[in-house]
Amino acid sequence: MKQLVGSLVILLALSSCIKTAEQVNRERQFTNMSSQLTDSQALVGKIMSQLNDMQSQIETVTGRIEEIEHKQSLVNPSKFKENSEDVIMLKTKAEALQNQVESLQQELKVQKEYIEKVTDGLKSLKQAKAAPAAAAPVTSKQKMEDALEMVSKNKYVEAKRVLETLIDHKDLSPADHNKVYHGLGRAELYTNNADKALVYLSKIVMNYPKSSLAPNSLYLIGKAFQKQNKKEEARQAFSKVVADYPTSRDAKRASSEL
Repeated sequence: MKQLVGSLVILLALSSCIKTAEQVNRERQFTNMSSQLTDSQALVGKIMSQLNDMQSQIETVTGRIEEIEHKQSLVNPSKFKENSEDVIMLKTKAEALQNQVESLQQELKVQKEYIEKVTDGLKSLKQAKAAPAAAAPVTSKQKMEDALEMVSKNKYVEAKRVLETLIDHKDLSPADHNKVYHGLGRAELYTNNADKALVYLSKIVMNYPKSSLAPNSLYLIGKAFQKQNKKEEARQAFSKVVADYPTSRDAKRASSEL
């Protein structure tokens, strides 16, 4: 016995540690996307550094061009051609640098858009992780058990609303249907609807006389007849409880009514 209890405790502990496939997949996605975000952010930083360096080079080249062009107006004609070649070379270099800057700016734009997309994906995963698991749909049997609990707590009106939706429900077994009828019979009886109580309780007694609910159903039929002031019918119902179910608790109660 102790070994069985120990095994059950271990199984319960292990089951609490088991993650669903969905949880594992979501955590894997979160880790991958976080890694991608970090890499992309690092790349953006590198691009920004390159852009700053190139813009500094462009400023230097532009300053050099302006300096040479200024000197051209001061030097003698023999030096003009040499200076012009330097200016052309510097302008070509400046143009190449500008093209690289534009290319880096476009890559930077793409990376920023990608970062926004990954960030949105991470937010969605966090929300999905934080959101409580969807509640499992309530079964007909669970609804029945909840309603019968209401009957036991004298919440007859609320119980009737639920049990009436379960009459002849295909998801319930014959034994469960008997419980539905019995619950409805009690609820109707204790809310002074003796006629309806008799209808529901009679279904059990007539169709399932060997049911565990039959003795009490027959006893309640007697009580329903009493509410209708039908003394003879009530007496017959109580007498049948004693005769057909002599060992039941309801037989003792019925005999006190005779």
